[in-house]
Amino acid sequence: MERLSEIPVSAPTNAFATVRVQGLPYAYGLVLAICLNFMQTGGHDRQRVIELILLFAGGCALAYRSPSLWDRTDARVRGTLSVFFALGLLSGVFAFSPRHSLYEVTSLFLLLLSGLAISDALAQERGSLSHVLHAFGAVAALYALKIVCIYVSVWLLTAIPDSGDFTPGFSNIRHLNHVQTIALPLLVLLYTLTPAVSRLRALWMTTLAVWWSVLFATGGRGTEVGLIAATLITFILRRRAAWPFLRVLILSCVIGAIVYVLGFVLAPMMMGRAPFGEAGAMLARTMANPSSGRTFLWKHAFELITAHPMLGVGPLHFAHERAGAAHPHDWMVQIAAEWGLPALLAFSIALFFSFRGLWRRRTSIAATDTLNQNFLSAWLLIGAALLIDASVSGSIVMPQSQLMIVLYIACATGWTWSFNMVARPSPSGMVKLVSPLVVIAAALTLAYVIAPQFVDKATDAEPTAAEIAANGTVEWWPRLWRAGYF
Repeated sequence: MERLSEIPVSAPTNAFATVRVQGLPYAYGLVLAICLNFMQTGGHDRQRVIELILLFAGGCALAYRSPSLWDRTDARVRGTLSVFFALGLLSGVFAFSPRHSLYEVTSLFLLLLSGLAISDALAQERGSLSHVLHAFGAVAALYALKIVCIYVSVWLLTAIPDSGDFTPGFSNIRHLNHVQTIALPLLVLLYTLTPAVSRLRALWMTTLAVWWSVLFATGGRGTEVGLIAATLITFILRRRAAWPFLRVLILSCVIGAIVYVLGFVLAPMMMGRAPFGEAGAMLARTMANPSSGRTFLWKHAFELITAHPMLGVGPLHFAHERAGAAHPHDWMVQIAAEWGLPALLAFSIALFFSFRGLWRRRTSIAATDTLNQNFLSAWLLIGAALLIDASVSGSIVMPQSQLMIVLYIACATGWTWSFNMVARPSPSGMVKLVSPLVVIAAALTLAYVIAPQFVDKATDAEPTAAEIAANGTVEWWPRLWRAGYF
C-alpha cells in the first residue's frame, strides 16, 4: 500500500523539496484552529476568539516572510488586491466607527497572508498537501463522531431534538452549512487521493455520509444549490476529465441521502415521532418566501450603494444599519455597500485572474494523470460553489467558514504554484523593509481594535447594556461578535 507521504501533490518535480518549509506549521495551526472551533461549545463568539488568536499570532510570526509571499502572487492579483485593501482603509476613515472598519480590513488582510504562507509551503514540499488534507479529514471525522454521539443520545434519552442539536459548536445551523460548502468536496478529494486498498477510504466515505445527512437534515439551501450548480459547471467545463471526482461526489451524496431518510425520517416516524431536522420546514419556507427575507436586505444594500457609491458606508458597517441582519447575505452586494463599487471591481478582477491562473493549469496535466485532474476539478468546483453560496449567505463573514476559505485558497494556490516553482529575484530592500512593517502594523491594529471586548467574549461574559440596546434580547445578529449590531 502506498504510504500517505508518498502520494504526490502534483506531477512536476519540485526543485525546492529540500528547502526548509517554514509555512507548514502554520498550516497545521490552521487545521488545529478549525478543529478547536468544531469541538468548542461556546458558539460564534468562541469561534471568533480562536480565529483572532490565530490571526494575531500568524501575523507576527509570518511578517518577515511577507515580501516573498506577496512577490510570488500574480502581479495583476497583487495589484488589484492592494487597491482593494487601500480603498477599505480609506472607506473606514470616513465611517461611523473606524475601529470596526479597521477590524474588517486587518482581519481579511491577515487571513489572506495566512493563505499565501500556507500556499508557499505546500508548493515547496512534495506531498505536504496530502498531509494537510488528511489532517483536515481527521478533524471532519472527529466532528462526525460527535454528531453520531448526539444522535444516539437523542434516542437513549427519548428527547425531541432541535436541528441545532446536530450542529454542535455553532450558534446557527447555517454557519455549519457554510462550512459544508467547502468541506464536502474536500472530503471527496481526500477519498480520491487515498489508495483504493487503504481502510481510510471507508472512514472518509462514512464521514461524508454523516456530513451529507446533516446537510439534508438542516435544509441548507445555499450549500445544496451551490454544490449542485458547481457540479454542473465543473462537468460542463471539464467533461470526462472531471468524472472520476464527480462520480465520488455524487455517490457520497446518494449515500448521505439514504442515511438521512433512514435515520432522520423513517426511524423517528416508525417510533411515532416527527422526522428530525429542518427539511420539511425548509420546503414550506421556500414555497412561501423563496428569498427568506433577503430581498429586503438587498433592497436596503442597494440604497446604501446609491447613496455611497465610491467608498460605501465603511467595512463592517452594514452591521450598523440594523437592516434585519448584520450582513446583506451576498458577497458582491456586501462589498459594494460597505467598501464601495471601485473596491468591488478591484476584488472581482483579482478573482478573475486567480481563477484564470487555476484554469490554465489544465494544460500542464496529462490526460492520464487522474490525481491532478481530480485536484483541478475539486478546486474549480469548490470555488464555484463558494461564490454561489456566498451570493445568498454570510459565509464570508463567519469565523469558521472564513478559516475554511483560507484552507481552500491555501490548498488550491499551493497546488497551482507547484507547477511553476522557479527562482525569483530577491525583493528590493524597500519591499523587505516596508512589507513586514505593514504586516506587524496590521496585527497590532487588529489586537487594538478587538481588545475592548476580547476578554469578555473569551470568558463568555454576559452581554453589555450597549449590546442589548443595539441588538435586543430576543435574537442576535452575528458579524464581528454574535451581538453584531453596534
